[in-house]
Amino acid sequence: MVTVGPSASNERGGPGDTVENTLRSLLARRLKIRPDQVPLTTRFADLGVDSQSAAELTAELASALGRPLAPTLLWQHPTPETLLARLSGPAQGGASSAAVPDPVFDTLPHEPVAIVGVACRFPGAADPEQFWKLLVDGIDAVSDPPLDRPGRGIGPHGFRKGGFLPGIELFDPGFFAISPREAAQLDPQQRSPPTAPPATTPA
Repeated sequence: MVTVGPSASNERGGPGDTVENTLRSLLARRLKIRPDQVPLTTRFADLGVDSQSAAELTAELASALGRPLAPTLLWQHPTPETLLARLSGPAQGGASSAAVPDPVFDTLPHEPVAIVGVACRFPGAADPEQFWKLLVDGIDAVSDPPLDRPGRGIGPHGFRKGGFLPGIELFDPGFFAISPREAAQLDPQQRSPPTAPPATTPA
């Protein structure tokens, strides 16, 4: 467990304080400042946390807390304050500082699984229905690369066939707090997952 000494505002020593101290310690090491100087209300993107360092920070936090964390956690909770609220329950100034327990899935062992939304993007399939048709009909989605795709048939390492996602240039990096420089180098496989969740909710 990675922790730091309690600050003046962290004297209760409850579970929420441990989570906050851990997050402050990890961020302080990256920002090269003291843990008590970490601004909790500033967006991770404004603290210089890009997609790679967000994945690294999430992995470090999961290891320090001893529990698995979703790799998209920092995108869903874009500031240290909102992340702490998710990991520690009510905000530090709330009526309770008890940690939110992990959901117990075996309380209703015979309850059927309910899928409330699903989305996907694959080469040749922009949604689950099209993907299912590919599977049922045995369609090969390998095709010629788009004309604007870098590396298309150029040089000894160029490619002439592949599975390609359409419309990757339509990705809006600003919506996900990704800098233009990083967006230009972002792998299409990293662009696809953030754009899928909105499609799971019926209009």
